[in-house]
Amino acid sequence: MSLPAGACPAAPVWSPDGRRFAFNNTAADRVELWVGEVATGNVRRIDGVQLNPVLGGEIQWLGGSDTLLLKTVPQDLGAAPRKAAVPPGPEVKETIQGKGESSTYEARDTLSSPEDEALFTYYATSQLLTVNVANGSQRKLGTPAVYSNVDGAPDGRHVLVERLKQPYSYVTTYARFAHAVAVLDLANGSERVLADLPVADRVPVQGVPTGPRAYSWRANQPATLVWAEALDGGDWKINVPARDKLMTLAAPFTAKPREVTRVQ
Repeated sequence: MSLPAGACPAAPVWSPDGRRFAFNNTAADRVELWVGEVATGNVRRIDGVQLNPVLGGEIQWLGGSDTLLLKTVPQDLGAAPRKAAVPPGPEVKETIQGKGESSTYEARDTLSSPEDEALFTYYATSQLLTVNVANGSQRKLGTPAVYSNVDGAPDGRHVLVERLKQPYSYVTTYARFAHAVAVLDLANGSERVLADLPVADRVPVQGVPTGPRAYSWRANQPATLVWAEALDGGDWKINVPARDKLMTLAAPFTAKPREVTRVQ
């Protein structure tokens, strides 16, 4: 492969048919998208694409081996917020009220001020984009948001997204911030919200959040989601016949979710 001097490529993301691979390359002022062809060994940069790897999952193949689903830096993002030399006010530490236990995190792992919130939002905001590596066409999906998870369905038409919502918590990490779960339909541009979940800052140690969690696509179906829901309140110390129920819902996602099984 021929890469520019000083290149800093990441591990490749292989296409399903093994003919192509995509990877990010960290340049001086941006993270670039590169695509390679196995048959020739040639690699090329895709111009006009600036990847956003802050929350991961910035490159994936969508519904085959021709189209990439990307998390990119919005073109009109502007300059980053500046942290004031003098704090705008007293530092307020959030505490959890009520009974029960919850996971704790070191202060360095959590947000601690409105300035932290602004910086997190700035750097984590992404514009979803599809790129056809065969013909070079590009298409924006939805509007810029803080996408904690993006996952394309096997059919290449539907995209599962999880968007973080403010206000952010100061006592837990972003994985447990309030968020919306939705499915984007690339064929008609519609969006269907599946869940609107609050911050999960009361989760017991070794427990799980209540409500729907761990969404994923069935690999052997065009567009069928599966997810888990706790039956024990998310607390493993509670004695119950089953810990979780496994739920499923297929496109167009208008029916009532169906329970598949329960697990201990």
